[in-house]
Amino acid sequence: MNNIYGLLQRSLKEGVTGYLKRNLGILAGLFIMCISMAIVSPAFLRSSNILNVLRQVSTNGMLAFGMTLAIIIGGIDLSVGSVLALGGTVAAGLIAKSGVPVPLAVLIGCGIGAGIGFFQWLCHLLYRNTSFYRYLGHDANCTRGGLCLFKWQSDQDY
Repeated sequence: MNNIYGLLQRSLKEGVTGYLKRNLGILAGLFIMCISMAIVSPAFLRSSNILNVLRQVSTNGMLAFGMTLAIIIGGIDLSVGSVLALGGTVAAGLIAKSGVPVPLAVLIGCGIGAGIGFFQWLCHLLYRNTSFYRYLGHDANCTRGGLCLFKWQSDQDY
């Protein structure tokens, strides 16, 4: 915890200029790639394309934020991608196959993710095992198995 406090203090002292100095190479590479894409394709800098790219990146950004918090508190969650896939697949299946309204299907998909997270937290409280093994086992067995079962069931119905 002391290390995190020191890192936070250092980053607040350095500010934006310190951040730019540390990440100058990455930012230069990003800038060069954007200029190259704008030259190759004039449609690259259109607002519709930029919004599309931001829309596609938003899911990964939210997952990365959650994973950052998990790593900061000393754990790691390997099942986030599978939980996202299960919740999204169930929500999309409910919309496409069952005619469930979109807001309700999204709430159900989020509820599935929250339920899986609650179950993992409960397992942590009861068994006190290492999070790496718990999440790895849960990812491989429960979440992906549920995803395959849901897909198989929806294929059988139609």
